[in-house]
Amino acid sequence: MTRLLSCLILMLCCLAACAPQGVPDKAGYTPVAAPWTCATYLDSNENALSVVLMLDGWAAARAGQVRCGKEQTAALLDRLEAWCPAHPRDGLSGVILDQRRRSPDRGRLLPAVTCAQWYAPAPQQVTENEQQLGLSLWLAGHALGRAGLELPLQDQARLDRIFALFDSAESPLHQYCRRNPKALVLHALTAVGLEDAASPAAAPMRTTPENTK
Repeated sequence: MTRLLSCLILMLCCLAACAPQGVPDKAGYTPVAAPWTCATYLDSNENALSVVLMLDGWAAARAGQVRCGKEQTAALLDRLEAWCPAHPRDGLSGVILDQRRRSPDRGRLLPAVTCAQWYAPAPQQVTENEQQLGLSLWLAGHALGRAGLELPLQDQARLDRIFALFDSAESPLHQYCRRNPKALVLHALTAVGLEDAASPAAAPMRTTPENTK
């Protein structure tokens, strides 16, 4: 129940804009490299939060969806809590993708969030860092899904490279958004090297993102 409540709160962060001020606290949210099955999800406690967020964004893109809403999020978490205990070997990505395909595309149009909106005030029920991180994770998954890429959940080095794009106030994504407040966060993630970070071959990180219009 604690994991379900925590995951719901963090996923609902995606429904508002984000206001990172300082360095986001990644404790409890960094995925542990693993073959993410239902059993992994049930055993992972708070470590499942970032994985579920990225997989939901990825699944939305693969299903041709672009929205995230409260009812849809609650239905996903209910599905995981009901399905996974009886199907521990099922891949988590497959369960979440199936749920996306079963659900109507409702809620906030997250790929339309701009960098300026990303810095908007957070609601009272979550911290600013949690909200910024939640939106970044969902959109990172969505961008990879749009590009036809899988989430590298068994490769901690690649996961670390993805997190490095938005895990501090001076990260590439923050630098890009400060320079381009009208840019879409989804496009900003691509511009600062998300696809390179997720690729099997190590790619150099872009420490000074291009200031494109």
